[in-house]
Amino acid sequence: MNYSADSIATDFKQAELFARHRLNLGRTDVSFQGSVNWLNESAQKNLTEESWLGAQGRIDLNIRPFSWLQLQSYSTAEYWDDERLSSEVSGRLTLFPDSRITLSGFGGYLNRSPDLQALYWQSSFYTGDSTLENEQEISMGGMIEYQILNWMNTGVRADLRLNENSVFINASNQFENIDPYTNISGTGWIGLDSRIFEGEFSAVYKSFLNDSDNPVNLQLEESGDRIWLKGHLYWKNYLFDRATYVKAGISGMMSPSVFGTAEYITPLNRWQHGTNSLGNPSYHRLDVDVSARIRWFMLLLKWENVLDGVDQLGYFESTGYPMPERRFRLGLRILFTN
Repeated sequence: MNYSADSIATDFKQAELFARHRLNLGRTDVSFQGSVNWLNESAQKNLTEESWLGAQGRIDLNIRPFSWLQLQSYSTAEYWDDERLSSEVSGRLTLFPDSRITLSGFGGYLNRSPDLQALYWQSSFYTGDSTLENEQEISMGGMIEYQILNWMNTGVRADLRLNENSVFINASNQFENIDPYTNISGTGWIGLDSRIFEGEFSAVYKSFLNDSDNPVNLQLEESGDRIWLKGHLYWKNYLFDRATYVKAGISGMMSPSVFGTAEYITPLNRWQHGTNSLGNPSYHRLDVDVSARIRWFMLLLKWENVLDGVDQLGYFESTGYPMPERRFRLGLRILFTN
């Protein structure tokens, strides 16, 4: 895209040579993948560098030594010839102490190099910084799931992320490493799946914590707590002597609190979470849909955003970008066989 203020014009070409191998050793599954990559940007309008050569490796591991224990992990490493080195290791331990209970703990460490735009961008208003440090993140969390009945389950999950040297664009339109901050989140849900009904209701909470006076850090902390209430409920059954299978119901969400959504920076084609200076008002959305399978036909009738204009300003997830108004969708899928 080109316009009077700036341009996001880039022209990337990429070539990759990779190999992948999987091993099954009894109760252990291992997957190896390696690649060599060449990347070239030929527009040469906004990036101060134009060609890169790199390599990447990944190992995935899944071990089930006992019926009540499972271990999953993956590790990655990536290197580019401009001395950018990224690595990540993550793991999850899952316990099945009872047929109805599942317990899991997970965590990981990330050491990620800044992206090409943050390092080498040079345009009318925005400036990259080739001296940026790697972003580091330590994550940890846990989850409990409980099967209340054969057709009903519930669970909770909590996450904690410690971030250091995260890359943001500051008020001077320059990329920078901001000070450390913490991101906490929690989720709870209850779901049902019977022969006739299926549905789920969940609640999500997210917040930023910060001890720094850096303006970007303060923006993150003051952007507000994020709360989302989501749910869906469907009726499903055969009709007309099992000639058709119908599924009908509602799905929706609600955000009861005002918070700063992600900011879209048009000249960079980049999203930056938590720095929007305007607060997104409380909003909600409700969809109604009916689907049916009739022999070789799949039919979908859907009414989207049926509560548009009812006690809200019309915004969805991004301040300044209204969600679509009420609309009706008709979908038809036909399977031809011989």
